Amino acid sequence: MKTLSLWMVCLFTVSLYVTGYAQESRAVIVGRVTDASGAAVAGAKVTAKSLDTNVTTSSVCNAEGSFQLNYLQPGPYKLSVEMTGFKTAARDAVNVRVGDRLALDFSLEIGAVSDTVNITTEAPLLDTTSANAGMVIDGKRAAELPVVGGNSFYLARLSPGVVTAGGRSAGNAFDYGSGSNLIGNGTRQGSSEVSLDGAPNMFERSTSFSPPQDLVAEFKIQTTSYDASIGHASGALTNVSVKSGTKDLHGTAYMNDSRLRAIPWHTNRFLGQQFAVPGANVEQIRERNVPGWLHQRWGATATGPVMIPKLYNGRAKTFWSFGY
Repeated sequence: MKTLSLWMVCLFTVSLYVTGYAQESRAVIVGRVTDASGAAVAGAKVTAKSLDTNVTTSSVCNAEGSFQLNYLQPGPYKLSVEMTGFKTAARDAVNVRVGDRLALDFSLEIGAVSDTVNITTEAPLLDTTSANAGMVIDGKRAAELPVVGGNSFYLARLSPGVVTAGGRSAGNAFDYGSGSNLIGNGTRQGSSEVSLDGAPNMFERSTSFSPPQDLVAEFKIQTTSYDASIGHASGALTNVSVKSGTKDLHGTAYMNDSRLRAIPWHTNRFLGQQFAVPGANVEQIRERNVPGWLHQRWGATATGPVMIPKLYNGRAKTFWSFGY
């Protein structure tokens, strides 16, 4: 009886936990450091420096010469490897994307640490550790390509095999259903999922939050997902990474008001023909042919370091971002 009661208590305790899912939006770089003979260089220090924020992430090679750099925000990095008795090996502009897991090996040459060997001729890095298929929409395309209502989720249709289901709210600014209306490779509507900085971004079968277009750092659409961390979504997965701040101050602002738009050329031409008719009622013709609708959309984004004059300088430590 006591054993049964104990099992019942354990079962009740486990049932209190809510299942949580996570799809990491940050990147990982793994690799191995060797010398000219191919032997592992244990203890070598590998450093990744973000070119956007100047934040550095370091790792020390183990006995097999392997290293792993975790939790890298998407963007360009400079990688360097230092070890006493060897020249410093460096590689500039290593671009990591949302959710990447890249493999990058280094071979060190004997010499002084103050000497640097820059690696510039290697092939582009590929994620060979995952079978997931998809496409990345970088921040430049997300911010600059024209999309209906300023909703960058509609750019997911650039990925092969992805279409949108549409609906009455399709095209609205910050439409909460747009991300979940994506259909990948013929799956059912409502089976897709959206994550925001690695956290679930869903309410029932709809997107909980659609970030402003200028605040999106980049996002990845995965139409074929085999990773267990995203196995609960049978359709396409959109993994969104928002801007977390930069070492310098950046910002955008926009306003779109239909009252400031000119009448379309074809409408103007037609009105001119109508106004030329003797006895024409200009106001009545204008009211009948010029659409009487009002559309207003405005917003702003800003990112930068936390700076408190004479108290705190967070240029390479602490950052902020704002979007509306």
